[in-house]
Amino acid sequence: MDLRNEEITEMGGRACDSLEAGNPRRSVVEALGEFGLAKPDARDLITLARSTLCTP
Repeated sequence: MDLRNEEITEMGGRACDSLEAGNPRRSVVEALGEFGLAKPDARDLITLARSTLCTP
């Protein structure tokens, strides 16, 4: 899958919002699947988002 930086940033932001709302990581992985991400890629995106986009 070929994604633009803006698309990746948007998905990461949504992941942060979902995690901050108290949703479990598993649910966030499933939600990112709706964007066409495989589960391993969604997990990697969540890890990256947590370290760069999410509010501590």
